[in-house]
Amino acid sequence: MITPLTAAQVHQAVEQFWKAFSSSSPQQMAELYAPDATLFGVEGTRTEPGRLALARRQREYFDRHARITARPERIDVRLLNDTTALATCSFHFDATNVGLASGKVQERHITHGRATHVFQLDEAGKLLIVHEHLSSSDIRKD
Repeated sequence: MITPLTAAQVHQAVEQFWKAFSSSSPQQMAELYAPDATLFGVEGTRTEPGRLALARRQREYFDRHARITARPERIDVRLLNDTTALATCSFHFDATNVGLASGKVQERHITHGRATHVFQLDEAGKLLIVHEHLSSSDIRKD
């Protein structure tokens, strides 16, 4: 039997997500998602499978030259039931040397980002992201 999810666990998972993003670790990032997760990126026009979004993130942000600073602010957790929770936060994000498919690089700066994550405990009791939606009112590309 799985122990019911707590708000503290979800809060910690949100912190872990942003830490993994800032450390540019595709392995750490991939371990946070359910195999069938869906993601809606800041600039996305539709949801996409987590694996596809993570592959793009790896190409763009996890290159050895890229530098990322990301920090969440005001994390709010809503427990939906014993195994599912909704977490929202605002975030600040700066990235340099972001790799584009064309081979060019750019910078990305988000000062007023918004993140929503749906977390769920799997059968083994591991907390995973099943859906992610990132957005911004002020993305700048330099």
